[in-house]
Amino acid sequence: MDERPDRQERRTEERQLVKRAREVVVALLKLTEAEALALPLDDAVARSVGEYYRIPSRGDRARSRLKDRLVREVRLTNLDELELVLGLGEAARTAKDDAMIALEQQRNDLLDGGDEALDALLEQYPDANRQQLRALIRQARKDGGRGKAFKRLFAELRTLNGL
Repeated sequence: MDERPDRQERRTEERQLVKRAREVVVALLKLTEAEALALPLDDAVARSVGEYYRIPSRGDRARSRLKDRLVREVRLTNLDELELVLGLGEAARTAKDDAMIALEQQRNDLLDGGDEALDALLEQYPDANRQQLRALIRQARKDGGRGKAFKRLFAELRTLNGL
């Protein structure tokens, strides 16, 4: 039996690679030139990014051609690393998902743990507003883990954790 991927599978993989590269280029070009060039870019990609920002905004055709060139160049670099740095791709999603799960657990601990859990949180984040957090926890308990206070508590935890 032939173990090489057939033509259709190769084309599908290539399309997925191009799609990932295009997403990276779009995210890269949303940054300012200084931010983009501060990333760990390949020399060819860094040159193309610099050229892109030097093209006047009215040069849509030139910018479009350069975007296509950037997609080709990005495909040849370490695409996974760029996705991770830009917050794209599976690795970045997994890290963010893990952080959100940890926040949900922290919120549940606050709702179940009482003042001990709140004190532990305040030791970790001394600038946090104790009164506001206590009110949110009390209201979320009263609502039975549903409602605005439950969501606001999660939002407050996200802010404290910098997410």
